[in-house]
Amino acid sequence: MEYKNYPGNGFNIYTIKTDKFKTCHMEVIFRSNVDKKTLTKRAFLCDMLMRSSKKYPTRTKVGIALEELYNTHIYGVISKVGNTLFSTYCLSFLNPKYTEKGITKKAMEMLFDMLDNPNIADNAFDKDSFKIVKNNLKADIIAQKENSMGFAIRRMLHHLDEDSPSSFSVSGYLKDLEEINEENLIHFYNEVMENDICDIYLIGNLDMNECAKQINKMFERKTNNMSDIVLYAKSKKVRKIQEVNEKDKWEQANLVVGCNIDKLSDREKTLVVHVYNVILGTGSMETKLFKYLREQNSLCYTTKSIYQKYDNLLILYAGIDSSSYKLSVDLMKKALKEMQDGVISEEELDNAKALLKSSLDMTYDNPGGLINNYLFENLDNLPKLEVRIKEIMSVTKEEVQKVAKKIKINTIYMLSGGEAE
Repeated sequence: MEYKNYPGNGFNIYTIKTDKFKTCHMEVIFRSNVDKKTLTKRAFLCDMLMRSSKKYPTRTKVGIALEELYNTHIYGVISKVGNTLFSTYCLSFLNPKYTEKGITKKAMEMLFDMLDNPNIADNAFDKDSFKIVKNNLKADIIAQKENSMGFAIRRMLHHLDEDSPSSFSVSGYLKDLEEINEENLIHFYNEVMENDICDIYLIGNLDMNECAKQINKMFERKTNNMSDIVLYAKSKKVRKIQEVNEKDKWEQANLVVGCNIDKLSDREKTLVVHVYNVILGTGSMETKLFKYLREQNSLCYTTKSIYQKYDNLLILYAGIDSSSYKLSVDLMKKALKEMQDGVISEEELDNAKALLKSSLDMTYDNPGGLINNYLFENLDNLPKLEVRIKEIMSVTKEEVQKVAKKIKINTIYMLSGGEAE
């Protein structure tokens, strides 16, 4: 695997040459600080740009062009990591050794055409496409409430700190959606293209020197905005644990506990806290949360812990019966206290490290996963994948216990059955 960096016209190009995959994958990544006021516009714009362009003005023409490129895939994804919002435009196409000559250039040209030449006429986005995207996004925003676990976590984060980017919805908000029109979306598109930082990642068995030259011919940004983005979000801390109980129309109650994480070292953030998280509640049926809440007390079907590195948060979740709220909270606190007291067996420690090593090994089998690793090597000095795989095995019980003492409960939230409040 050969990794290179090339300068671009207002962006950087990063290439990963490998013959491991039959497909090639490119990501054009725009990033900015999270702004709640524009989250909905960003989600809208992402779908709008990937729906059509001047050259391919309908979904039918887009589909035909992709089929002619040997079933190439083009799509956009919005994601939020800490205080950073990523608008990622992806291209996946067959390794040219399996297709005709020139397929790489044609596939890249199509993606850049959709980014550079949106379907605009008379200073407005195409009305038919706009209407479809708006209806789809509205349905997505409404549908968020159908996932009880996701909805409960978002409500907990709202109560933990409603002003923190950690609590914001990446899909946006219905109120803001109604204020978007075909004209003001163009203004926002120009702002994104002029002000966002942009990076391009390409992985596959390709002539990367030639690809970098082609990208610079196809795509150019006038901006020189290469300023730093604040990656980590901040959430307020509380002196006293706050408890919140809300009701909605669910048969099952959803218990979510939000914890602040205080001042981890680089090694703790990169390695140790992941071992902690696996032992506590994620990745297997041997975790402390699973053992106490489900196996020993049959209080839930699902329980897990979620580490959100760039939010400095740990989230504990369980789907419970509302009558078992107090016992469930007590058992979660018991698991957290055991971690702080170092009640961790060698078997728990070894199993957690083995599971994490296996998970990291699997990253080599996923083009998008490899790109994501290189992205965060560049953004956050994340150690190389092979280094993390090696170093994860050196984590000690004492290190895990030290991390456990830096984790404090902030908010205990339950979304229980009944009439919505």
